[in-house]
Amino acid sequence: MATSFSHTRAGWVLNGRKQWISLRGWDRNSPVLLFLAGGPGGTQMAAVRHELEELEKHFVVVNWDQPGSGKSYYAEKTKDITVQTYIQDGYALTEYLKDRFSLDKIYLLGESWGSALGIFLVDK
Repeated sequence: MATSFSHTRAGWVLNGRKQWISLRGWDRNSPVLLFLAGGPGGTQMAAVRHELEELEKHFVVVNWDQPGSGKSYYAEKTKDITVQTYIQDGYALTEYLKDRFSLDKIYLLGESWGSALGIFLVDK
């Protein structure tokens, strides 16, 4: 029986902004799935923990508190956050995850605003 792992980390710096990321799964060698929360400004790190639990058997599930939300609320002054902020930081996160797990690609799963952000990231 596989044992699951969980890792939540503050202080991941994406484009000079300190942000919170959570990684959960059963096998560190599984494909990576980045969940993009709705909002903008919404956090679902705790709320989707149980909804995404089944996916942890097949993926390393990554949750990201985007700038201006949840534990990343102070990553950037809210008046300075633009769509480009999310795209730039999301892109930096995807590149980091691909490098960390030695992957050519990762999977994106978006909810509401996160779906739009995912489209912007795929386009980039």
